[in-house]
Amino acid sequence: MAIRPAPASPRLRGYDPHDRDACARIFVAAQRVAFPWEPADAVRLSDFDRAIEGERLWVAELPAPASSLTPWAIAGFVAVFMPDRFVHSLFVEPVFHGRGVGSALLEQALRATAGSASLKCDERNRKACFFYERRGWRACEWGWAPSGPWIRFSR
Repeated sequence: MAIRPAPASPRLRGYDPHDRDACARIFVAAQRVAFPWEPADAVRLSDFDRAIEGERLWVAELPAPASSLTPWAIAGFVAVFMPDRFVHSLFVEPVFHGRGVGSALLEQALRATAGSASLKCDERNRKACFFYERRGWRACEWGWAPSGPWIRFSR
């Protein structure tokens, strides 16, 4: 019986402009999974730059497959609008879901905001809402945007 190695914990670091293409691909891929009711072309790679403007970002990396040219692969990113302590974006490459990437990035956002932050989540994205609730975030406000209903979570 072969023993499987324990999965590696994500390695976190600050965003670098060289990360742009990988993060933009994750930005699109993760939204297509999270928002299946939206048309496939509702979000484009070019939307990434506008979405992160004025925000501070961190990326999570996991060991890359042996066939990769680099030892680490970007698995997700978090973007925080620091003046409001607002987690604007948290996206994980779908193949890395369930590996602790989102949790690690969310904890990094909390460390950067001295333990207090808020975020909005599309109410129809129940998986994400449950993800935040399981990590101690509490729903504190509900609203409606052109894209649909949202919930503000805070911690």
